[in-house]
Amino acid sequence: MIANLLEYLFCLVYVISLTFVLMFLSKRKIAFKKILCLGFFYSIINYLLTGTNSLVLQEYMVSNTCIWAFDFVYVSCLLGKFIKKNAFYSSVFNVAYIFSINAYIHLSNLFFGFNRALAMSCSWQRIVMVFAVNILAIVLLIVLKRLKILPGEKLLGHQANLFIIFNFFVLYALMIIFIIGVESLYDLNAFIVVALLVIWILFLKVLSLYIETTIKNEDLLMAKMANQYISKYIDFYRQESENLRKIRHDLKNHQMILESIDKEKKYQQYIDEVFTDVENSDFVISGNIFVDSCLFVKKQEYPQIDFTYDLSIKELVFNDKDLMSLLFNLIDNACKEAMMADCKVDIVVSYQNDILVIRVTNTVRQKPNFIVNKGEEHGLGLKIINSIVNKYNGVIFIDYPDDKIVFNIKINV
Repeated sequence: MIANLLEYLFCLVYVISLTFVLMFLSKRKIAFKKILCLGFFYSIINYLLTGTNSLVLQEYMVSNTCIWAFDFVYVSCLLGKFIKKNAFYSSVFNVAYIFSINAYIHLSNLFFGFNRALAMSCSWQRIVMVFAVNILAIVLLIVLKRLKILPGEKLLGHQANLFIIFNFFVLYALMIIFIIGVESLYDLNAFIVVALLVIWILFLKVLSLYIETTIKNEDLLMAKMANQYISKYIDFYRQESENLRKIRHDLKNHQMILESIDKEKKYQQYIDEVFTDVENSDFVISGNIFVDSCLFVKKQEYPQIDFTYDLSIKELVFNDKDLMSLLFNLIDNACKEAMMADCKVDIVVSYQNDILVIRVTNTVRQKPNFIVNKGEEHGLGLKIINSIVNKYNGVIFIDYPDDKIVFNIKINV
């Protein structure tokens, strides 16, 4: 009975450590009641899983893979979303935890002599080992985070897959070393553990620097494009304002002319001629200069496309670069498809109750296949769209009503 209670206590300590690391890395505040309920429930599941652990390599790796999978589910339930970032949080904790176990075994053997039987029993040595391993894992991750070696939210949002894959590689390598280390404590094992830790840290740092550089280059490119488009939009705005000023200035003259031709019943023809330029104006006003410049530029770029707009974003506060990038790529893709059909594109951008909705509809000749038969430029546009939507944990879905395709994007701002 006491042995079972101690085993459950060890699992509870593990779950508490995982929860602390999650809150520290994600910088999220989680309700205490939620932590209490989910933590208690998951510690029982973890106890049942670890109870089946053995030191046979295959069984040990399968058991720990199941534990990681349940760690991911637990983390996702705490944060309320099943996303890739959660897989990174759970995997990075598992790497730190397994490394801490290996480090404890070799350090204790170096200074005191490691006794496998005592370490696996319900002795005070086992209690010390459990608390020491959890504390070491937490300290390691805190240090790596303070040194900016672990990727932040922005980097994970941009590219989480590589971090997760490499975490798994290191995790399974450490599991193998752990099994070997428990059986035979060679100095070579300790060296491999340290070497693997160094490689892991270096990889995290190099990959983080690479992604940061990529993001900065993309930001610079988008900023340059945004400045160019806004400059064009401002020039157009000034030109339209000057035209309107001239029209207002000449209203009295037009009035006199209208009165003089009233008897000939040609005033309607004259009115049409005067206001033709105003009616054909490409000027779009949404309340957001970045959206306006984007729509204006795309209308100039695709003059053969019949655009319709429904814009309601006056109160929108959103990253200008990401917003323009979304619109640019969505409109480009829609126009290229529409030019092979009826050349019609409908754009809806709305912001209400802290939710940004972007819907772009275009006519198509046939239902497109986004996996095959697409050019490199088109595929890159879709990747950029998905990357930005994932960055804000938004959703994207596609409808195919009749001869149209509808891109729907929903983001909580």
